[in-house]
Amino acid sequence: MARVHFASADIGRTRIALPGPLAEAQLSLWTAQQAGEAALFDRWRARTRRALATGDLPALVRGLALPGKGMVDLFTLVGTVPRTVDAIDTLLRGPQRLRAELALYSPQRQALLPKWVFGAADGDGLAARRLAAALDAVYQATVAPHWPRIHAVLQAERAAAASVMITGGVDAMLGSLHPAIRWEPPVLEVPYRTWVNSDNIHLAGRGLVVTPSVFCRQPLLYAPEHGELMLIYPVVRDVLAAAEIFGTSMRDEAVAHLLGRTRAVVLEATEAGATTGQIARSLGISPASASQHAAVLREAGLVSSRRHGKTVCHSLTALGKALLDGTS
Repeated sequence: MARVHFASADIGRTRIALPGPLAEAQLSLWTAQQAGEAALFDRWRARTRRALATGDLPALVRGLALPGKGMVDLFTLVGTVPRTVDAIDTLLRGPQRLRAELALYSPQRQALLPKWVFGAADGDGLAARRLAAALDAVYQATVAPHWPRIHAVLQAERAAAASVMITGGVDAMLGSLHPAIRWEPPVLEVPYRTWVNSDNIHLAGRGLVVTPSVFCRQPLLYAPEHGELMLIYPVVRDVLAAAEIFGTSMRDEAVAHLLGRTRAVVLEATEAGATTGQIARSLGISPASASQHAAVLREAGLVSSRRHGKTVCHSLTALGKALLDGTS
């Protein structure tokens, strides 16, 4: 557990910023390689993993974000730069900053990165162009197809956090970010293993940047040598939110237009069989709402429902499966 200590000046220097697309792309690499939260990300993973398996990308992905080995910190170098091309230019225009960052890692950790990454950090133009092309390819494979919707979700989250801060102050905003983050003035507790020997981080007037993220799956802390601490926290917490971002195929859109976005996701949730309570929890809606949507789908012949004691289990009918498979 990291305990971030605020001085009085840090309250006034706390701000909300959006991650740039390259930062979200790097965060997405952990999500792409792991198998958790299948209902949220498996559809996205299926497309993304194929795209990340070509050219220079497998070596770069392993080096930047190998699960269990920690993520190379590019966030403090390019985290909130709003365009990918500018972020890559920022990273490579001053290679000494990238070189200084890479020097912080152990030789074993460095060995996971391709040699041309170090060449780029040393100012080798050819290696820099190779790294730039690979980073752009990572962005194109992971985030680019969904960036308008991702950006819209992040903007809405920032607006909501800003509204809380306007009406209730920084105290209220910090206390409402995420269930795992606890604000006990003047200390912010974040369930994160720190990069320093102590679990206590003293801002001492440098301030905090609060950054929502779609692909961050647990609260993260990143810090430059000098300047603001960055707190990144996840905003996608249920199937409906994920579907709004990643449900982008023509079939998905057609089903959503036909049934409505929520009922389309409820229909998908019954594919492997699900109780009313399970549907409600996975979509972040009330059991009464889940039951109502299931009833409408049942009346349309898309879902069948069976009661077992006090529990009602819903499953797809042949017609419902055909609709989801695009064969009806």
